[in-house]
Amino acid sequence: MKNYNLQQFLLPLKISAPDISFNRLETDSRNVRPGNLFLAILGEINDGRNYISEAIKNGAVAVIAEKKNLITAIIYKIKIALSQLSM
Repeated sequence: MKNYNLQQFLLPLKISAPDISFNRLETDSRNVRPGNLFLAILGEINDGRNYISEAIKNGAVAVIAEKKNLITAIIYKIKIALSQLSM
């Protein structure tokens, strides 16, 4: 399986990000597997940001979330995210 680099992925958007590798981009938290990057999109019916916790539990190494129609990188390293979920 091919790995992609988050820094390189976000470089065209001029968004700084940590040096994290991911193997697939997912927009459905139910399909997230270990090593995936979750893209939380604000849709017409569902708000993907409501599923960030599920994506992390399913193994997302990072999350990119939309905020007021601007893409803002919200990066959760798994160790940090899991510790916050357990609080």
